[in-house]
Amino acid sequence: MLTIDPDKVCAIIVKARVFDADLPHEGDDHGSDLAHGEVDELEEHVEPEDEAHDDNTEDELRSLIDDLNDDEQVELVALAWLGRGSYGIEEWAEA
Repeated sequence: MLTIDPDKVCAIIVKARVFDADLPHEGDDHGSDLAHGEVDELEEHVEPEDEAHDDNTEDELRSLIDDLNDDEQVELVALAWLGRGSYGIEEWAEA
């Protein structure tokens, strides 16, 4: 069972996508591979002031993660592993 607030996860995902979109991708000019509808859905969970992009995106992302307690950080990493396919849902305890 997750203890991390889903709104925190969504805020981190949106901020990470903004950060990732600003990085040059070797051989990939498309940036994020989320469909527009998925991005819109994620953005619904973020406060308007968090949506504005500025030069502090990386610092803001780091701050969001640093503000999580240890258990929440562990769950965030496990969710990332699950999301990228390193683990399946049946392996949640392992992740």
